[in-house]
Amino acid sequence: MRQHLAYSSDRFVAMGLAAASTAAMLYVGLYQRRAVRHLWCPVFNKGREAVADAAFAKPFGIPDGYIAVAF
Repeated sequence: MRQHLAYSSDRFVAMGLAAASTAAMLYVGLYQRRAVRHLWCPVFNKGREAVADAAFAKPFGIPDGYIAVAF
């Protein structure tokens, strides 16, 4: 029974991390479509915007933030 509870809590942690990642990539996708004016990043300042605006960040004209949300 204890093993089942540990497995269950690990699953919730993984689902929480996946939800946070999905939200972050949706935020980046919204920035790439200019629905959001600036990306907030306390570590890299404007470096994150430079990467999100790069040509490789829109394969086939689709923002990679949206592609990541789909996966």
